[in-house]
Formats: sequence, C-alpha cells, structure tokens
Amino acid sequence: MVKEGVITVDLSGIRGTIDPKIYGHFVEHFHRCIYGGMYDEGSRLSDEQGFRKDVLQALKKIRPLILRWPGGCYADGYHWKNGVGPKNERPVTYDLAWRVEESNRFGTDEFIEYCRLIGAEPYICVNVGSGTAEEAAQWVEYCNRKGNSCYANLREKYGHPEPFKVKYWGVGNEIFGFWEIGELTADEYVKALKEYAKLMKRVDPDIKIVAVGYGYDPAWDIELIKNAGDVIDYISAHAYHYREPPDYYAAVACPAMTEKLLKLVANTIENGMYYLSTRPVPIPKEKRIDIAFDEWNAWGWAHPSPNAEISEEEFTRKFLENDRNELYTLREALFTAKYLHIFHRMCNHVTMANFSPTVNVRGMLFTHKEGVILRPPYHVFNLYANHSGETALDTKVESETFDTKITHWRRTVDLKEIPYLDASATLSKNRENLFIAAVNSHRESDIECEIKIKGGSVKSKARVWELNGDKVESYNDIDHPNDVKITKKDAIKVASEFVYVFPAHSVTVLEMSLA
Repeated sequence: MVKEGVITVDLSGIRGTIDPKIYGHFVEHFHRCIYGGMYDEGSRLSDEQGFRKDVLQALKKIRPLILRWPGGCYADGYHWKNGVGPKNERPVTYDLAWRVEESNRFGTDEFIEYCRLIGAEPYICVNVGSGTAEEAAQWVEYCNRKGNSCYANLREKYGHPEPFKVKYWGVGNEIFGFWEIGELTADEYVKALKEYAKLMKRVDPDIKIVAVGYGYDPAWDIELIKNAGDVIDYISAHAYHYREPPDYYAAVACPAMTEKLLKLVANTIENGMYYLSTRPVPIPKEKRIDIAFDEWNAWGWAHPSPNAEISEEEFTRKFLENDRNELYTLREALFTAKYLHIFHRMCNHVTMANFSPTVNVRGMLFTHKEGVILRPPYHVFNLYANHSGETALDTKVESETFDTKITHWRRTVDLKEIPYLDASATLSKNRENLFIAAVNSHRESDIECEIKIKGGSVKSKARVWELNGDKVESYNDIDHPNDVKITKKDAIKVASEFVYVFPAHSVTVLEMSLA
C-alpha cells in the first residue's frame, strides 16, 4: 500500500542560519571509545601516534566541526595534569566514574592533535565534581596562553610552542545527577560556575562557557540564567531514549519528545534573558545564550548506574552488551535523521550538538582488529554533512500519523499523532542549491509525496541520494558491512510542483539547482 503526503517549501521563508556545529561529536573515556577505538596503540591499523587511520578517514568524510572530550561522567573525576608529558611517565589512575584503570596515554595533547587531523574545534569539559576552579584555569592556561607562566611553559616544554586556542569549555557534566561525581544543587552549582568562569576567563577572556543545563527541570535552568547568565554562552541539554530494543514505531517517534524538550529549554532561556534585561544594570542587548545539545543518541545506558552495587564482572558484562552491532539498525538511522531535522528547525536556538559517542559502545563507528564498521547512524551524518545547506527554510509537511508509547526513564510516555513523513529543506549559502531531506518512517509502505516549491523556481533536474536497507532490522556487521548504505539514484525531473515516491523506512535527500 502506498501512503500519501505533501511537502511544501517556501524559498522566501527563512527560519535562520544552521550552525555546522550541530553535526558535532563526543568522545569519552569509557569501554572502547578511546582505547581500542579511536586510539589503538600497537594496532597495524594505527599511525605512529596511535590513532586508528580507518577511524580518522571515516571522520574526515563527515567533517565534524566540533568534538567534545573527555566526558561525560568521566570529566568530573578527571585531573588533566595526569594526561600530559611523556606517555611512559604518566601515572595509571583509577577512574571513579567507570571503575577501571586509566592509563592516561590519551590526554590533552593527543586530543588537540586529533581535532586538528579531522578539522574539528576542540571542546573541553572541565572537572567540577572533584576538581577546583584553579585547576580548570590552569588547564586554560596550558591550552591557550602564550607567555612566561608555569603552564604555558609546560605546554612548550612538551613540544607545543603555540597555544592550542581552545574556544569552547564546558563547566562540569550533569552535576545535578546522583550518578555524577560531586552532585550539586542548583544553588551550589551556580556558585561554582561563577567562580570557574571568572578564573578561566581571567586567563583567556575570549573563551565560550557551556553551563550544565537540566532541560527537564526549568527551575534549574532559570536559576542558572538569573544568577550566572552574564558569564555563560551555552546551556547544555542531554537526551537518550531507550535502554532495551523498543517497538519500532516507538523508537522512530522518540525525537518528538526531544523537540518538546528543546522548545522548553529555548522558552526557559528567553524568559531568563528577559529577567536579566530588567535588572537595574541590564545584560547587554547583544548577549545571547544558545543551547549546546552536547550528548544525544537513541540508546541510553544499557548498563547500570556506575555507582550501582554490583560486581565488577557484572558491570563489565553490561558495558559489553552496549557494543553489539545488531542493536544499531536502520531504525537508529531514521531516528538520527529526524534529530538533525529538529536541529534545522531550531537553528536559532540549537547552535551546537554532539552525537554520543563517536566510536564503539553506542557509537556510529565500530572498530575490530581488521577494520571499522560504519553503523547506520554514520551514514546519516555522511548524507547531511555533505548534502545540506546552511539556511533553514520554512517547510510544511502533511502526512498520515501513528500513535505509540515508550517506557522512558521508568515511566510510560504516550506519543500521539506522529507523522510518518518528516522533512527539512535547506538552502546553500550562495542560494544556488536547494536540499530537501525526507524521512519516511513507515515500516512497510512507500509514501507518494507531492512536493511544492514556493517563492522561486528550480531547474529541471534533481540529484537523489537514498539511505536504506532491505528491512528495518537491517544492520552492518563484519560479515555484511553494507546492508545499510547510501545509494545515489538516477536524476529525476522536477518543477515547482512534482511528485516523488519516498520508499518505506528510508532517508532521502533531493538536491536541485535554483533557476
């Protein structure tokens, strides 16, 4: 059966400019994300620095413009000085977040070099849980200061005469949570944040500060903005959706929850900024606070909380369960594409996002001894990073809908009237090319879609790329690495109004030139 839909694109309806940092990524010291993943000393597939060359090539292809590190939960127990200097002289420490030994062979210098190799801005998260504001400021000095001071000299001593110029700095991670090292109340965190930002910006006043947000609790974010809004540039938000394989339709409907969450955070920021504008000494008019959605993915933590009372063996086993390729199917690709559409629609608020994590565990890349597997979400980033524009356009979608429900953090959430068809239209910076990206999340049916382009006209041909697999359960693995892939289709005829059939369970991008 073929469903019907309508996509209407208004070339004159500019929603805003898409910040390419929304296609960012995140790496943390857990399981095989760093060691045995992106960094694998002794592997024949690694370069002389220990970086896996196949992972590097895969990341270069999708051009992530920002990479967050070292965590995550790990960040609030990490002391950066353990990870600089000659590798063989660095101490082996015990990681209190993930309860493993940490070699510290991948540290600040390695992270900066990795960012340079893939063309990404480094984004460093400092330790609030067990660290100090002074320690964080010294890290900024090590990375960014040029001069005759202790940690600037230390960087030069270790072979880096020029500053790293790290612009983006997160002050803690999920510090509101019982699972986090150094859990704080909103009031406690605001006091810490102000002190951290003060000292860090005394070293480098040009850095951007990302504060820990708590999107599901507007009271936390309001407290943050009211009392520290003048020192922060971003408020973070995180979302993971399921711990066990859900119903297919529940999975592809989950992004609707995040769109509501991000709208809530955006409204909270606007209300907080209005409050700041009414103070006796109002905040400058040009001051803005954006959303850094710096951890997101479909799969949540399928292993228990790090401070759960279980054995080390059981904890490790649960960790390993999160690293099976059959868990990351075409379903997760559709989920990922719908997330990127949200970022397009909310481009005036969400200006940074970091898929979590990049490699192994829940990541879009899976490494093994003989190579790397490109899991389905990787192909979404490949498609959108290379076939999207910089300007978001008003896009109206009409489609049949479905209802479903999902268990989310121990509560059942009803998801109603979720459209089978989701779309985002973007325009290239030079206004020469129009991109229409569409997700047909129907499990069985194609969608015959009428596409209407208003406010201008297009030339007669469109290039087509389609991400798909034989069935929604399709996934990529060592013995079948391309069951889910991007296919370049034959060019199609287009006009101001035309019809295109989007196949079942597919992500499609139509690229056309404006007349």
